[in-house]
Amino acid sequence: MTLDQAIQLALLATQIAPDTIRQRVIGTDAFSFGKSPDGLDILKPIPDKIRIIRDEVFTTGGPVSPASVGQKPADLMKAENARVSVQNGTQTPALASKTSDYFKGLGINVVDQSNSDLKSYSFLIVYSSKPYTVAYLAKLLDIPSSRILNRTDPNIAFDVAVILGNDWVKKTPTPLRCSEIHH
Repeated sequence: MTLDQAIQLALLATQIAPDTIRQRVIGTDAFSFGKSPDGLDILKPIPDKIRIIRDEVFTTGGPVSPASVGQKPADLMKAENARVSVQNGTQTPALASKTSDYFKGLGINVVDQSNSDLKSYSFLIVYSSKPYTVAYLAKLLDIPSSRILNRTDPNIAFDVAVILGNDWVKKTPTPLRCSEIHH
């Protein structure tokens, strides 16, 4: 933008009636408290809530994609086609493999399964923005937002890592338990 264009824009802005300007605040319901990897207290944004605030300000017809009001969570998750890694953080043999099969049956795009360090609780590591997949997995595995970690690593070949802890072993769905009997 040139200096002349910036001045014209500023003059045009003075002609806008203040009561026609939409304003919103990103309040406490749009973030959660968390810890950074180095132990600092941080605020973690909740992307879906911030998108709704964005849509209230910048659209006239209500929420737009990706807020996708009215769609089923499973359909939104499938549309994202997130690449998911399932990692066994327990001593339960073949848990990643069996959980991967279960996830695939639900339409989750599992691209990796492996073992992880031992964990008491399951958690998610988010490497790229796939909010519907993260929300779907968090609900499926009963993972609170405090155990959803955001990481940046351009060398990772998946969007979300599911680290299965001992809590998942205790509440695995019936189809997963039945598969143990048949193998």
